[in-house]
Amino acid sequence: MNEQEKIKVELISDLNILPMNVNSLDSVIFNLDSQIDMLSSKADKWDYLLAAGSGIACGMMDILWTGDFSLAEGRNISAQQIDNLVKKTAKILGCESDDLKNCVKFLEDKFPIPADGSASDFGGGLQHHLRDFAHHPTIVGLIFSLLTQFTYKSYGTDLNGNFIIVDVPDKSKIFIGEDIFSKIVNGTIIWFFHLISDMAGSRSTVGLSGGTGIPGPILSIAKEMSVLPFFKNFALFKKIVALSNLIQRIYHNDIRNMLP
Repeated sequence: MNEQEKIKVELISDLNILPMNVNSLDSVIFNLDSQIDMLSSKADKWDYLLAAGSGIACGMMDILWTGDFSLAEGRNISAQQIDNLVKKTAKILGCESDDLKNCVKFLEDKFPIPADGSASDFGGGLQHHLRDFAHHPTIVGLIFSLLTQFTYKSYGTDLNGNFIIVDVPDKSKIFIGEDIFSKIVNGTIIWFFHLISDMAGSRSTVGLSGGTGIPGPILSIAKEMSVLPFFKNFALFKKIVALSNLIQRIYHNDIRNMLP
């Protein structure tokens, strides 16, 4: 190779350093375009919708729960405080009655979720709040609420703690959104307010004792973990009692006679 065939290759790491023969105006425009592209948001409309939905949910939690209810305390909150929260929420949203049962009915009618149609598959009024994962006030509960909107299925456990998937009945499919936006709204905002109504129990069980409200976060997470093979086959729980049944008894405050 002779001298004329040699090619000079130069790597420029700093965009502010350009070859001398490039027009200075072009250099400025090139730099500005690069910086604008780096600082520009790559989010699409669904990113904005999810962000807005999260902000609305957090705002409602702050308005309704500040000083009244804490998910961290879960079931340790007194029944009176929970009842007052349900009544307060119902009144804010337009309920004119002071009766707890009427307030629960008002919220359930205003914020229905498709998972309620499958209550009989998860033990009925006294059981489905624990066994149906869409009734759990956890991230997992939110995920399954959204899954129900997109799959027309409900998710939870049977009596023996086995994970099951059941079809949403036709009568409850009207509570599933028709498009992606409405599905997200139904699976988050409507789900959120429905859980508030269920804190005191469903309309058929409100006022009854024995764990008819929604389970607290810790108990919900324990129930969700109980379906995993590791916990189902854990030797200690197999010797004492099935973990799922243990959680069921705690939920209903029946911690007596836990041994078989």
